[in-house]
Amino acid sequence: MKSKRVLFISVGYPPIDIGGAERQCKLQAEYLSQLGNRVSVVTQKVGFCFSIEMISGIKVYRIPRPRKKILGTLVYSINLGIFLFLKAWSTDVFHVHLANLQAEVAVLIGKITGTPVHVKLAAGGSVGEISRFRNVPFLKSRFGITRAESVQAISTEIANELVRLPVAKEKIVTIPNGVAIPQRQAIEAIRTLKREEERVSEDCTVFLFLGRISSYKGIEILIEAWKDRTQVSNSKLFIVGPIAIDSPLNLMVEDSSIIVKPGTLRPEEYLAMTDVFVLPSLGEGMSNSLLEAMSFGKAVIVTRVGAAEELIENNYSGLLVDPANASQLKTALNTFLSDSILRKECGENAQKKSQEYTITNVASAIDIRYQQLLNQNKSLLRNFKN
Repeated sequence: MKSKRVLFISVGYPPIDIGGAERQCKLQAEYLSQLGNRVSVVTQKVGFCFSIEMISGIKVYRIPRPRKKILGTLVYSINLGIFLFLKAWSTDVFHVHLANLQAEVAVLIGKITGTPVHVKLAAGGSVGEISRFRNVPFLKSRFGITRAESVQAISTEIANELVRLPVAKEKIVTIPNGVAIPQRQAIEAIRTLKREEERVSEDCTVFLFLGRISSYKGIEILIEAWKDRTQVSNSKLFIVGPIAIDSPLNLMVEDSSIIVKPGTLRPEEYLAMTDVFVLPSLGEGMSNSLLEAMSFGKAVIVTRVGAAEELIENNYSGLLVDPANASQLKTALNTFLSDSILRKECGENAQKKSQEYTITNVASAIDIRYQQLLNQNKSLLRNFKN
């Protein structure tokens, strides 16, 4: 397949931004590059300096965004629009990760320059882009979603929301997030080292939340359920992640069995040392952290939001609970605390399921979508660029 010049547009990119969405963006950029495409990334940088760097073979442009919210949004949007206009003449496809204001800017510039735009929605339900930005004046029109040439749904929930918006069915493509499957031997080696570093004995049952520290992640409900667990001794809960910019949550934890850590550049270390991964979110798309935990062969407890029920079969590859239900969450915690055999079986089944979502398959599907967009794009400006 012909090499394509692709520009990723993302709100963040590692190592500065280390949430699940940013890790997924980086993973896709690298694997699409391995398919022969020329992938670069533009993202925001707090402050007034423009920077360019190479990260794992991907050129990353960081353009200025002042710290003040309204001013920062305005300045970043203008800077992004100018940048996209200048880059459009050497770009085949704009790929937007997260359908917020950056999607509006990308689609506007795409219409002017004849550059097709592929927009990925990051979440569905009450925390998804369609619901969250319903009352934002300059996003009410959903221009960045409805007028993009291609809109990617990572879950059935999001695909259904797009149809209701409405977005033309031929524009919607369902492509999930992807995951790199680690080797079992590597997991065991990392597990031993990380447990030693954290001073956690091998017979201690470790639970992990890995994600943004935000009110919509249900962390407070998890802490409430954790305090009421029946098996208190020899168990620990690690909460690992950066403070979210939107809906930040300031955790005040006095329980010595709960360890709160800032965001990490090596999430695989915490995943390896863990016995049970917990995702108590009130809303999701397709959680990158959940996919990663499954690929590591971990038992999981997850709320019935987003793509959870597409990924996890209850009592087979994990335990499903209703969102904001501390009682159900406590029962799930106790189940995995008391039944190591079920933990192991669920972890093994989860790992098998994760193999349906390999990043190689996902990158190939996105690459095919790019080619479809280019085949459809017959504008004079596009012909001029080529």
